[in-house]
Amino acid sequence: VYVGGYSFNYVSTNSDMDYVILKYNALTGVPVWNSPAFFNSPGTFWADVLTAMKVDDSGNVFVTGSSTNSGSTYWQTVGFNSSGVQTNETPEGTGGVDIAYDLDLDGSGNIFVIGKTSASNITIKKYYPVNPTFGTTWSTSITNGLGTGNYAYNGAKIKVQSGNVYGFINADYDASS
Repeated sequence: VYVGGYSFNYVSTNSDMDYVILKYNALTGVPVWNSPAFFNSPGTFWADVLTAMKVDDSGNVFVTGSSTNSGSTYWQTVGFNSSGVQTNETPEGTGGVDIAYDLDLDGSGNIFVIGKTSASNITIKKYYPVNPTFGTTWSTSITNGLGTGNYAYNGAKIKVQSGNVYGFINADYDASS
């Protein structure tokens, strides 16, 4: 059983929020890892908020979410091996507000992330693990697929199945703009 979220000051005393992942034995409820896996953005006063987590068939854990500091928010995708040791990390962003909402895995070890960019576009990226980072195979943005007007994106889900990628967008139309 894997549990993921975020915690204040887990790794530091700088009022940081950090990704935290725990692994438990499904039969006994006993922790499998001696200490939780965590991710803390470099620097101080970062708010790292985990939004999605997937585990592959080998027990590797992949998480995504957002990291905020000084008014800029980046999406942050991180990989951990089956022992909870961080293996990969890729910050993505333009220096505005970039938020990763969800991720999914395919059978070949690729990671697919869906999120929002500063330009208010929904973006899907396909990564492959390359230590200590992730390589990007492709990226696509949905800019005007919802029609004209201003939309507030407040979530998205992604599903990879039979070689196809499906994105589900939760958007509200803002008639006041």
